[in-house]
Amino acid sequence: MALRRVAWLMLVVSSVVAAQKMATPEPMGTVMGHVMCNDTQRPARFASIMLIPKDSGKEPPKPGAALAMVEAHAGLDGSYAVAEVPEGDYYVIGLLSGYAVPVRMAVDEKSARDLEKALADVPLTHVTANRSVTADITLVRGAVISGRVVFDDGGPAVGVVARLEPVEAFDPENYVYSQGLRYASQSESYSQTDDRGMYRFVGVRPGKYRITVQFTVDGGIRMHGTMMTPDHMQTLMLYAPGKFHQNDAQVIEVKGGEEIPDTDVKVALDATHSVSGRVLAKEDRHAPNGAVVSLQDSADKTFRRNASVDVNGEFHLLYVPEGTYVLNVQAADRGELKDPNNPFSFNVLRSYQRQKVNVIVGNQDTKIDDVMMETVKAKD
Repeated sequence: MALRRVAWLMLVVSSVVAAQKMATPEPMGTVMGHVMCNDTQRPARFASIMLIPKDSGKEPPKPGAALAMVEAHAGLDGSYAVAEVPEGDYYVIGLLSGYAVPVRMAVDEKSARDLEKALADVPLTHVTANRSVTADITLVRGAVISGRVVFDDGGPAVGVVARLEPVEAFDPENYVYSQGLRYASQSESYSQTDDRGMYRFVGVRPGKYRITVQFTVDGGIRMHGTMMTPDHMQTLMLYAPGKFHQNDAQVIEVKGGEEIPDTDVKVALDATHSVSGRVLAKEDRHAPNGAVVSLQDSADKTFRRNASVDVNGEFHLLYVPEGTYVLNVQAADRGELKDPNNPFSFNVLRSYQRQKVNVIVGNQDTKIDDVMMETVKAKD
């Protein structure tokens, strides 16, 4: 979980070089120190050290800013030194795989934008011109959560993406770019399963989490001239221990640096069913050549299945568990492609009103009545 939470705190690095273009040299100082591991009392060899200006989170960087952020690396003895740092106050963060980043989880967008609250546990150092300041860092070992993703028959799910999802925290992805921030490295809240279906999250901070796995099934390729586009692909998401709905997910509480093994996810597709039907124009019962359907759970807005409609107007939504759903249908008649290499370069000849159909899925496959689409009138 470590690098993902700190990455959104970093400003665009490219503005660092702007300092060299300033007419008047800015007063500079040096930040140096050692990085240690709390569990081994040994140097945190090759750890990354980041200096983030205290005021960087209050507004986007101004043109010509002397410094946005600087990154250094510890040596074999855990020591580091950063020279020519402009005067000011800086948060000093150490990063090493397996160790938790001391960034507090935000519970809403307002608190997520408050850099001082997010970094309340991070050392703050003051840089003075022509002086050296010492900022030692101790990294705290995070928890480990691991397990396997397996299918109904016990076979491993290889190469699927597992994600560690905070239950109560606000996801910074929603506002990261509006603050001029960006990710700097691969997130440790994602793990791709190996040949045994194993996943492993390290450096997990105390908190409550869900584990999700996501993969694409029943995919194909459709050619549009020389361009290839996915066809009939369906993305499935499950929550540990093998549930399709977020409300049924297992909640894992992490209190310290413990190891939590055997948090398995069973991909139980045998307990799911299909929903199929046809989409036709009410006027003459032809199949619109530009129709898509989406099935959404009535009680769980995070559950959705999407599918395109074929030339006969037929659609097939797969891997749907028992429940009550709403089928959303959109359709249009499309003209010929203007550019054979661009699947979206068509004219819309006729549009149809969107339709919603209530669907109940029991313990077997479900076939619904034909969905009849009404033409959108000019006045509409």
